Amino acid sequence: MPDNHCFQGLLALDKTIQMDLIYPKHRCYPPAPNWYSLYAAAIVEPNFFLYASRNLVVVLGLSDLRYYNSFTVTEDKAEVIAACGNYCYTAGTDKAVRLWDFTLGSMLSIHNEHDKDITVLSVAGQGAIVISADKAGKIVLADTFLKTSKPRETDVSSAITCIAPAQVESRDYIAVGYENGMVFIYEIQRDLSMTIVGQIMEDTDPIQSVDWQPLNQSSNEWPLLAFSTKRKSQIFFWSFPSQSIISSLRLPRPPAQITEGQKSAAWVQVIWQQSHRNMLYFSSYLGSILCADLSNPHKPKINNKKRMDKHSRQVFAMNFFNQGANLVSISMDAQLIKWDVEHGLDVQVIKTQTKYPYCMESLSWDKGQLAIAMGEKEIKYWKFSTADDVVQPQSNPNYYAATIIWKGLQGKVQRIRGHPFVDGVVAYSNEFGHVGMCDSFIKNSAVKFSKHHTMESAPFIDWGPNMCDILQREDMKAPLVSCGGDGTVHVYDMNSIKTPPVRLCDLMEKLNPAWFSKLKSVDSRRHAMKIDEKLLYIAFGHTNGFLEIYSLKTLKLIYTTDYQRHCITSLAWKYFGDKVYLAAGCCNGQIVVYDMADLDLDSKGDAPMLGQHKCLIEFSLHKDSVNDIKWSLHQDKALLASASDDNYIYVWSMDIANPIAEFNEHRSRVFSVEWNHNDFDVLFSGSQDKFIYEWNFYDFVYQEKKNVEPTKYHKERFALQNKRKRKEAALSASASTDGPTPARKKPKAPTNLSQCTLDVARASENSTSRIKREQFCMRLANKLLDGKVANALDTMKSMLSSDQAQDATVDRYLSLWDSDNTRKQQRQNIHELLYGDKNDIRHLIDLEVSAIDDDAQSSYDLGYEVEQDVKNKRDVKLAMDITRCQFTLFDLDTTNSQTSSGLIDWIILALSPMVSKEKWLELMLRQAKKMESINQFNLAAACYIACSHVYDAIEMYKQHDMFREALVIAKLRLPPADPIVKSLFTDWAKFLQKEDQDTLTATCYLLSDTAGSIEIAMDCIARDGKESGLFYAACLAVATEDQTKEQRVDRWLSFQQE
Repeated sequence: MPDNHCFQGLLALDKTIQMDLIYPKHRCYPPAPNWYSLYAAAIVEPNFFLYASRNLVVVLGLSDLRYYNSFTVTEDKAEVIAACGNYCYTAGTDKAVRLWDFTLGSMLSIHNEHDKDITVLSVAGQGAIVISADKAGKIVLADTFLKTSKPRETDVSSAITCIAPAQVESRDYIAVGYENGMVFIYEIQRDLSMTIVGQIMEDTDPIQSVDWQPLNQSSNEWPLLAFSTKRKSQIFFWSFPSQSIISSLRLPRPPAQITEGQKSAAWVQVIWQQSHRNMLYFSSYLGSILCADLSNPHKPKINNKKRMDKHSRQVFAMNFFNQGANLVSISMDAQLIKWDVEHGLDVQVIKTQTKYPYCMESLSWDKGQLAIAMGEKEIKYWKFSTADDVVQPQSNPNYYAATIIWKGLQGKVQRIRGHPFVDGVVAYSNEFGHVGMCDSFIKNSAVKFSKHHTMESAPFIDWGPNMCDILQREDMKAPLVSCGGDGTVHVYDMNSIKTPPVRLCDLMEKLNPAWFSKLKSVDSRRHAMKIDEKLLYIAFGHTNGFLEIYSLKTLKLIYTTDYQRHCITSLAWKYFGDKVYLAAGCCNGQIVVYDMADLDLDSKGDAPMLGQHKCLIEFSLHKDSVNDIKWSLHQDKALLASASDDNYIYVWSMDIANPIAEFNEHRSRVFSVEWNHNDFDVLFSGSQDKFIYEWNFYDFVYQEKKNVEPTKYHKERFALQNKRKRKEAALSASASTDGPTPARKKPKAPTNLSQCTLDVARASENSTSRIKREQFCMRLANKLLDGKVANALDTMKSMLSSDQAQDATVDRYLSLWDSDNTRKQQRQNIHELLYGDKNDIRHLIDLEVSAIDDDAQSSYDLGYEVEQDVKNKRDVKLAMDITRCQFTLFDLDTTNSQTSSGLIDWIILALSPMVSKEKWLELMLRQAKKMESINQFNLAAACYIACSHVYDAIEMYKQHDMFREALVIAKLRLPPADPIVKSLFTDWAKFLQKEDQDTLTATCYLLSDTAGSIEIAMDCIARDGKESGLFYAACLAVATEDQTKEQRVDRWLSFQQE
């Protein structure tokens, strides 16, 4: 019997159970329960149903299974749970038992008595005793609040698979089933010790489930014990008084369609009905739930009228409530079903999420339904509302009503798009680049088109207008357009699955040759795509941040911009009053909204130039990739919802910079967001945590914070870790009274030394003004173009009025060829040596080495500070000396005691020539790779160069974005005409395009001397919209007779007039 402390716990439980059930403001479609456990679910009457899902506990209201709460209970998997009152207990692979207030999701206590994974968790003594058991056969009894715990010495060295508590004559007993086929009956004493009072040794077949028959209230006779085993298709009934099995019941013959694997994997749980003590329910083959009548315990028989067949796969957990009138079951088919046991009918079904809701789409023909791309071979149609249905259901509709389509689907279905005009038709795309369609009115009707995209990523898809004229094909009245990860754009005929698609990108290139020529010169491809609701425009977002818009009437390019610098991951159009918004979300969290109201749909002029950054709004609160953006359906306001990998959803208004709403209930990256088409203030959001939430943005008003608030996931992890640390600290303090305090481990010294080699060049570059860098770029272009830039500059000057020409700012950037090239000016522009010949590179290295030797930097009067890690400067100097073939460092009789490079390795390397030259080369290359693996890139380069692997050293620097260092080696160690130099400038330029270094990007493109490099350099210089940049870009356009020269000149002149 429990002590007084436990009885106090029981009183607390009895008080808290009387609370009113208050649901949260948001609703939820929950994830699937964990499988292969009898203890994955628990019921607390009259209000709650709890189940474990991965490392969470999900709490639902018992009356209608409405979402109530969820909380993280472990960093690993939550294998077992038990509950009583407002408290629940959890355990699993982390070997800890935790007590929670599940109404708040707060942890109250923890014990760590187990050394192996915990397999069973149960509550006995009306909530006063908590029983846990593990894979080693260890049983631990604890009081209600886990303050006192008592482990029992292992009776059997076998995993415990199940436990059933019972109370007979006011004494507590438990039946314990073991994996070796044994069952022990224990009596629990007042001090939480246990005594064996019975034992069953029928076979070595693992015990799968045990349960005591409900007590006969009119007598104190012992109840029967029912138990099932893993391999035998039987249920056994054991009598305590006779200490023997009195009867057994064989499972019905399995259905004909069952496979041998399904037969051997049958999971048999036994559970007695509370109100009918002679009725035993048990799970059988393929998810059947059967009833056995034990009115005569010696001759049990199956009552087929009570059979419940709704599950399609094995049932793992069943829990009665309402005095046995109802039952909740969970199964491997991911269905959670509430049953009317008397009539064998399912009252409510939840087809829980086992996969990720990658994309959600409201359907035009049913505003109360969502189509959801659920990942692995699955599309779910969720009927969340019947408000607009013509025929209303007779009773309360099931909020979780859903239909799943899987037949004909392959791979992860990650994008979905409902047809705007044809009821029932939905297009989808999967991870293999396939595009297909399905009909929601015909179950399992999914088909895919014959031709697919080559890159393995789900293409963006959208429905286009009648394109028969522009494509010159009569079968394109209702086309489906797709843009794959490979950058190709296909157009499919929805009425002909087997007809090959039209490559729309080829036709676009034919009509816009200049633009496509420029695209081939940059490291970019189309990634995102969206067609506006009026079917007038098609927008594409590129992997490098380019945005382009074409007219669907002519396929002519009508707008381009390079304002965003990172991959565009999502696009959304919105018509609002006289405005036409296009929102673009990026992989770096940036969202930009462009106003496209002034687009000229019938424009037939030359391709528009990049750098048009007018009429835009920027939002930058997300900290990670924006996965989805959607406009609301409000007519009186333009609201944009965004979902991100940072776990947040924000709702933005075009009037203010900060969001107006913030939803942070998700515990992982949010894949999709969608507005409710019935209630415009409500949204749905789906995440990698497998939850789909429904919430009103007015209930989650954004509050501006000074500091970044942790996400729900990080809050819960911190609470778990903090509680564990406090527990460990308490145990450590307790142990310290019995022995000496263990010595603290000495922290390891940091090994990430600075790897910057060209610090002086970097400092010089950072201290040089933007205009000076632009002017160097122009002088370089003038040299490449044989003086044409100087002539263009004179032409541009002639366009200015006398007042404009005398303006000080204008004069500053016009005096390009009048710069005072004094010695001080040359020293201040040290970074320009990097772009010179071999002699310039040698001079640059001399300056860098001298700067290392002279920490004060006084001898060169640089006028700026150079940061240098003194712990690493010997490694840097060694790399520089080897690069320029100077070996004075080897003559020094000193050792760098601060290196982290392993002295013994270098000694072995030094001795290796005694073996052979081949062995020395082998060890040198191995050492180079080792140095690279620990981020000692300069030492790695020195090793490569020492054994004449110059290209390997260059490639190593390039792989780690150290392009300056790679260029130094290439120019010093390779012939001037080696193509790798231009290749390095090209790669560096592509890398810099993502950063805010437009002038340096332009310089690199000019030096790359590739096709279209000058045109791209123009765009880079003009990218930030500064007056000098616009001028120099116009000069380059005039010098090269570029087709955008008039646009660029007009833009610069309009800037002057403003």
